Amino acid sequence: MKDLKNKLTTSGKGSTNIQSKRTKGFGYQVLGFGSGGVSLAPNPFTADYLMVAGGAGGASPGGGGGGGGLLYSYCNPCAAAVSFDAGTFDITIGGGGAGGNAPVRSSGGDSTIVSQAGANVVISKTASGGGISNTAGGSGGGGSHAQYGAAGNTPPVAAPLGGPQGNDGGGAGPGNYASSGGGGRGGVGASSSGTSGPGGAGGVGIPLSISGSALSYSGGGGGAAYNPGAQGGGSPCGTGGPAVPGTGGTPAAPGAYDGTTNRGGGGGSNGESASTAGAGGSGIVYLRYPAAISPSITVAPCTNTTACTPGSTKTTTFTVSGTFCVAGG
Repeated sequence: MKDLKNKLTTSGKGSTNIQSKRTKGFGYQVLGFGSGGVSLAPNPFTADYLMVAGGAGGASPGGGGGGGGLLYSYCNPCAAAVSFDAGTFDITIGGGGAGGNAPVRSSGGDSTIVSQAGANVVISKTASGGGISNTAGGSGGGGSHAQYGAAGNTPPVAAPLGGPQGNDGGGAGPGNYASSGGGGRGGVGASSSGTSGPGGAGGVGIPLSISGSALSYSGGGGGAAYNPGAQGGGSPCGTGGPAVPGTGGTPAAPGAYDGTTNRGGGGGSNGESASTAGAGGSGIVYLRYPAAISPSITVAPCTNTTACTPGSTKTTTFTVSGTFCVAGG
């Protein structure tokens, strides 16, 4: 079982400063209140989180889309869990960016946790959407045939707040027709190998098991080839879409080069300016907390679900934007 940090006080943007007596239960900190007493319900309490933003779309022509920014505390010794108290909290799920020619192609959307007015605790956390070709983001977009790849972890988020968010896109450099892969949460995108070589693969995502099952998130999209070269592969963890092969302008098959939905994967790019490219995958947010707290929790809409997870915990999964409401006590 996870042994959370003894320190709940964090600093920086979106942080929550709380000083109170603490004990540990079910692998989570449970806050004491009253005269030395300790209670699980109704609140306050801490919840581990995983936030994944939307991945960027692949460019046509250009580099692979960057994976969505990823912040997490579960099984992360460098990050504190989020402290909740009575109130309503808005959860926004970042959408995946569109792939294709400019100006259609787009970066991924941000995923956020923000307190509504009147909540007993202020929370403001953001995982930034992945960057399109040559554009910074949660993970940076891959370099096109005439430009270098872009920076990841933009804006920067330090480890105590769940970061860094992601990595840089691969750098193609001037003169290379093949482009590079978008960055992923687990590694930088691969650079292309030259004018007639293949595009670079997307940066690796990372596997996490906050939901009770090990799934991979935030892989980069593959870099494009220039006809007739070979395409770059998607993220080795499988969430970023592969690039479209250099086929002389044949349109990309719908969905074949997209990042994975609700995993924040970047879309694969295309080296042919007349063709489409892969879209980025949408993001997701998880909150995992002691099961005894669950009677105090209301989640909307019903598309978002709560399920039992190991260690006498429950995990709420947000696949669409909604609210997390904690009853007062």
